[in-house]
Amino acid sequence: MIGGWYDHNVELMMQLFGGIQTLSPTTVRNQHKLMMGPWAHGGFGTAHVGTCTQGQLTYNEACGWSDSLALRFFDYYLRDSANGWNSEPVIRYFQMGENTWQETPTWPPTGTTPIKLFFNESNSLTPFPTRFGKRIGKHHLRPAQSVPDHWRLHVTERFTTRPLRSGPYSGIKE
Repeated sequence: MIGGWYDHNVELMMQLFGGIQTLSPTTVRNQHKLMMGPWAHGGFGTAHVGTCTQGQLTYNEACGWSDSLALRFFDYYLRDSANGWNSEPVIRYFQMGENTWQETPTWPPTGTTPIKLFFNESNSLTPFPTRFGKRIGKHHLRPAQSVPDHWRLHVTERFTTRPLRSGPYSGIKE
């Protein structure tokens, strides 16, 4: 499986991969592979799985990885090519922020602990919920105004003649 951290289905994909491993016969359980890169789902414009540019961000270390991995998979299984596919790691993932590829046999990687984060009164993240579960604010979607993500693009640009842009954006300038 090949997925991207900017995909809208990251959690579902990780659950699906875990399910495939768990429910597969033990003889093939470790033959399943997962690669997660800094990519959007499918893609629009220049942001596609395996491309360097995702929105306004560029990941040179991840260019073309998905294509080369898929080609090796098909060569191994369809052309009986001895290309080392069977020695690929079970999970290869792009570590955001470090811009490096990591390998692990299980997800989440050994030694990591998932944490929940909450917005606090100053709109920063904290590991503690707000006092007494009180809501500290609301987010209103205003598609006509600039927002720091690509949601607005999917809401407003789908009705224009321009192709959709996809991926992370630090802000949209009209």
